[in-house]
Amino acid sequence: MAADRPRLRAPAPWSGHGEARRNSGHFTRGSQLLGHQFSMWWRGARLPFLVWAALFALLLWARLTIVLDNGEFLMIGQRAMAWVWTSIGLSDLKTINITFEDGRVFQTYMGYVPYVPEVEAAWAKLIRSLAGSFLFSTIGAGAFAWAFVPWAIRRSRDMLEEHHERGAELADRDTLVARILANNNEKLRAIAARFFPDMTLEDAWALPFEERKKSGLVPSYEIATVPFPLDREQNHVIAFGTTGAGKTTALRDLITQALARGNSCVVFDLTGAFVESFYDPRRDFILNLNDERCEHWSVFHDCAHDGEFLAAAEALIPDVDGADGGFWEKAARTIFVEMCAKLQAEGKGTNTHLIRALMTATLDEIYARLKGTIADPLTSPKAERMANSVRGVFNAHAKALMFLPDEGNPFSIRDWAAKSGERSSILFVTSRYVDMPLNRPMLSMWMNIAIHGLMALPRSSHIRAWFFFDELGALHHLPAIEDGMQSARNYGGAFVLGVHSLASLRERYGDNGSTKLISLAYTKLILGTGDRDTAEECSKLIGYRQVRTMDEAYSYGAHQTRDASTISPTRKEEALVFPDDITNLENLTGYIRFREGFPAALIKMPYVDYPKKAEGFLLRPPPSHTLPPPADPAGDGEEGGGRDGTDTKLAEDEQRREDRVADEARQGQARRAEPGPDAAEWRAPEEPQRPDNVIPFPARARAAAAQPAPPERPVESDRTVQRDGDGKARAARADTPVAREERQPDAQRPMPETPSPRRTTLGSDEELQRPEPVRDKGAVRTGDAGQDRPGQGTERTAPGRDGERGDSDPNGADSNSADSSSAGQLARREAALDFGSDGDTHHHTHHAHDLDAGRDDDQDLGL
Repeated sequence: MAADRPRLRAPAPWSGHGEARRNSGHFTRGSQLLGHQFSMWWRGARLPFLVWAALFALLLWARLTIVLDNGEFLMIGQRAMAWVWTSIGLSDLKTINITFEDGRVFQTYMGYVPYVPEVEAAWAKLIRSLAGSFLFSTIGAGAFAWAFVPWAIRRSRDMLEEHHERGAELADRDTLVARILANNNEKLRAIAARFFPDMTLEDAWALPFEERKKSGLVPSYEIATVPFPLDREQNHVIAFGTTGAGKTTALRDLITQALARGNSCVVFDLTGAFVESFYDPRRDFILNLNDERCEHWSVFHDCAHDGEFLAAAEALIPDVDGADGGFWEKAARTIFVEMCAKLQAEGKGTNTHLIRALMTATLDEIYARLKGTIADPLTSPKAERMANSVRGVFNAHAKALMFLPDEGNPFSIRDWAAKSGERSSILFVTSRYVDMPLNRPMLSMWMNIAIHGLMALPRSSHIRAWFFFDELGALHHLPAIEDGMQSARNYGGAFVLGVHSLASLRERYGDNGSTKLISLAYTKLILGTGDRDTAEECSKLIGYRQVRTMDEAYSYGAHQTRDASTISPTRKEEALVFPDDITNLENLTGYIRFREGFPAALIKMPYVDYPKKAEGFLLRPPPSHTLPPPADPAGDGEEGGGRDGTDTKLAEDEQRREDRVADEARQGQARRAEPGPDAAEWRAPEEPQRPDNVIPFPARARAAAAQPAPPERPVESDRTVQRDGDGKARAARADTPVAREERQPDAQRPMPETPSPRRTTLGSDEELQRPEPVRDKGAVRTGDAGQDRPGQGTERTAPGRDGERGDSDPNGADSNSADSSSAGQLARREAALDFGSDGDTHHHTHHAHDLDAGRDDDQDLGL
């Protein structure tokens, strides 16, 4: 095939150092090679001529010796002498005596010698001898040349040809088919002699197919126009090829043969091509979440105990490599298995109950069901974060369960597999590429259950079902694939794995897993690939061989003795097919490789156009429970929370929490309206707790507006600043926002704000009342009244609730200090709650800015 293509000329070499220097020019080298080649050719070509000359001389001598006597030799000699005499121009009248054999002497002229009758007769015998010798020597030399030239060419080819010593072999298709048929016929004769001892193979072959099928006296399947070695179909097939290379064509041909022989098939179809070509609603079944022909399937239809549930869970939730060792995936499988077992024991083994009980129920509801099982610590409300994480992992993988249909007759994959040997049927596990993110977990679980269902049947040496994976890398990691390829042949299962690229296979099964799957396949079908990594792996699968090759070298020089050709043998190991040969294969063309000593062969498959029998996909609308709930503007709906109203308890808890906050707000307003004799006492229950690691930064407007009205005090027009012995500045309130609020009419006075309902768990009232040293900024700031503020290294002590930690006002404002202290502390604590709930993401630079703002408010409040 490659010899028919024009040979491409390699680009001229280029070097930055210029043309490489040689010992001689092209003409010298070429002329020496031509002369040497001609000399070598002539040494071989002259041999037939030498043979001809030798034969001619030998035949002529033999003929003359036999035909002529001594007198005739004398006559021929005299005729030759006369011819020479006249040729050199001497006189023809020269007298010559001719002596005959009987002794007579005849005198005549030199020019008349050729005409003497005796001389003419002898000369005629000589001419006939020459002609005969020439003819026979030519025939002999020609025969020698006819044998010698091909022999020499064949010898040269044999010498230069690569000699296979050991390893794999590459043959053409016809050679491979002939060897396989010879092997199969020998085995069929042994089967016929065993089960039909009274019949010849021809007579046994004439029996009905069903009768012969029971004994195994049936022809083998064919793949890519090449028959399988007998009983090797169940040793599995792996086909490599990119899109359009011909994998689907090879698989459809096998499905056609399986249906004709009454075998069942499980087909994983991503394109709909197999459904279009083979689907028969009276015989076949479809599993596809988005296809309206999908069967009513549930995990409870195929799983009866924890082991089967766990096998289904492993396919639904695959392992994920990570630092946690796959803990979250294993935990998600555990709650799935335990919930399925619980629902089955309660008689609620349906898709709807599973979705409501595990995917949309509250954590408390899930824990109530699984309490006392091994899933108890995984769903405990005491470990709410872990439990919700486990639920999140499960819901992320098992979302497809919500799209399972609930209408139609229940369908069991295991029941279908149990009848696979009784009639031909196809189970289509299909999906569109766009639906693969949703369908992949379910597709993996269905295929896993189908494989395990076959392996639960009694052992059988005959094929029951074929498993076709047109694109194995599109599914999750299937643990049953490895188990099935190892053991399914004992239960009548045969696998055909289609692989788009080696990378997709390694992505799902890892390096070791992909190597294991490839090694378990007896038959390798190598079609055109799109990447070099896959092509290199396929080249290795076809095989290597050890060969002996001959290298030819030439030497030439100024003297002919230097001219020579040398041939030296070398041994090397090489691939039968190079990776680039695989990437350049045409569609429907590839290599097939069996084991057991059969050679690999280049094959070409014919394209078969299958008529369309059904639609590849019929889109199914999503189930109603997967749609978002309708809006309830009146707020009187009976259900809420989840998609299907199973989160009612969560909604009720939220409503009770909101009611409690509203009640607390109303009680706080009532207490503010009726102050007791001690202002600090009736304000104390309203003060929310502030964590001890939160610094309050109240806003000015809110701090001023949130203060209740204190007892009336004389309003002073200015505030004074005094310093104690430690250098601490104390500011007595002269004109504060609270005092200004007291002078406002009641209608204009702002309403007190309801304390924030958010709760904190850090700190307590007693801790909040302790003096807290606060470091001011290093730079000295100037207050609103132009007073200098303490610089770096000074501390400010927050006043206590009852004013016991604050110094008395030198201007007689002692009674006002407690009120202002309590009001300022309340404002700071309310702002602290706002900061703790809404400002968790503030940067530390914002903290510094708010600290300054808080100090400004302290000055305004007289703290």
